[in-house]
Amino acid sequence: MAFVPAAYLDRHDFLGPRLFAAHARYVNTEEVTLLGRSGTIIAHQAGMAANRGISPPIPEQRAAGCPIALGTDNNTNDVFEVMRIAMLTERIRRNRDGDEVPGLQPQPEDVLADCTQGGALAVQQADTLGTRIAKGQNPGRRSRKVIQDCTICASCRLAGPRWIVPRKREKRV
Repeated sequence: MAFVPAAYLDRHDFLGPRLFAAHARYVNTEEVTLLGRSGTIIAHQAGMAANRGISPPIPEQRAAGCPIALGTDNNTNDVFEVMRIAMLTERIRRNRDGDEVPGLQPQPEDVLADCTQGGALAVQQADTLGTRIAKGQNPGRRSRKVIQDCTICASCRLAGPRWIVPRKREKRV
């Protein structure tokens, strides 16, 4: 039997929502299942993966139940560029793997949720970061709204500031 790193980690009770697996690019189906079932967070460095021509199995990890958090690995410090690369590389992989309607998943809101809510999970701050504050709801939490001044964003083609609000994530069991 071949050595499977995620199985070893699972056998020794390392997998779970307190662990985030950096990169997780070269994982097989068995490992994706173990990571998803345990709720292990995937730290996806989209810039590094794209620079190396690698398309990590983010759609499979997402479908298995892994929360996705975005990271930079010093390839870019521009979080919007990281989100853009993450969205495009996942769309390319989904197209390659036969998505019914290619180019639609993930949506920008999904990648923003990975960046904000997934990041909050990764640093064990989901109770205080990455969610909405509205009329007294969730007191003590920081807002999940992002204001982007699109006048300085050449790739956006919009004028003036815009509110971006990620979709609410479903609770994982």
